[in-house]
Amino acid sequence: MNEDVPSRRFASWALATLIATPLGGCHKQDAAPAAPVIPATEPAMPVPPEERFVLSNVRFRYDSQRAQLVASYTVSNRGDTRERVHLCIDFIDKDGFFVHRGKAFDRINPRPGTSDEFVDEEGFLSADQWTPTEVLRFSLDKQACGARGTEPRGASLFLDKTGRPLPPDSRPTGKPSPADEGTATGPWFRLENVRVFQNANEEVMLEYKATNLTEGRATSKLCVRLVNDTRCACQGIDEAETEDFNLGLGASARGSSRLELGDAAHWDQGRQILIYAARFGCTDAPGEATSAVLTLPKPRTIHAPKPSLEDGNGMSEEQLDDAEKESSSRREP
Repeated sequence: MNEDVPSRRFASWALATLIATPLGGCHKQDAAPAAPVIPATEPAMPVPPEERFVLSNVRFRYDSQRAQLVASYTVSNRGDTRERVHLCIDFIDKDGFFVHRGKAFDRINPRPGTSDEFVDEEGFLSADQWTPTEVLRFSLDKQACGARGTEPRGASLFLDKTGRPLPPDSRPTGKPSPADEGTATGPWFRLENVRVFQNANEEVMLEYKATNLTEGRATSKLCVRLVNDTRCACQGIDEAETEDFNLGLGASARGSSRLELGDAAHWDQGRQILIYAARFGCTDAPGEATSAVLTLPKPRTIHAPKPSLEDGNGMSEEQLDDAEKESSSRREP
């Protein structure tokens, strides 16, 4: 009986081995983990040209003492290339007409993917143009600003005079006036209350009132020409002109200006004064005037200013010393 025990154990072990062997041979190996599938990346879309540059943090200030516009702003280049662009500012009045157009500052060249801060000061805008400005169109353009149409190109902001963005319903794109386009007919201005006089400081002054007669905004300056005979086709004896005046639709303004001839001694000459408005002042002949040509008799009270003591009759300090010495020697016995 005891001998059977080992044989039964062997038979059980052998049977277990035979059963385990074929089962183990048919066991399926676990598959190796598959490599992660990387989705194909779409090519990056280029930034549209009109969105390549972004303007922000814009602030404007007008320095009336120096007659300069001060502008600070940030330019961001969202593109992948570096290129030069023009910075353009258009100044628009309450009626939507351009007060001033054109390139304000030099070209800038921001690096791709960066933002640069700028501060510019320019004297291209007079105080008479800044005052009626209501809207500023501030933009960047690859083309020169003078070649732009009325529609903005590139990054463009519509701002008030401080630099704050305007709501969409307050954004006139700007339009040229008939005077700017050369389509205005008839006189541009009516001149009234014109007076030429000499003040206590012996300065010859011009006072006037000008009214805009065009269907938009118009600019001119007054030419004052001293002549002997209005029938003469010549340029006259001498001339002086005022600064530009810029008037909006139907606007009137009173002006006062000191008249400076090429030679102040000519105020002792001439019998009549021609006064007219012209786009380029005295550069334009009376036939190119933008107003009626007024003829006034030269007031008899107007004369050449007497040389002041500071002028020394046009003599230098050394010449004055020599003249004084010569005068003293003549008085000696």
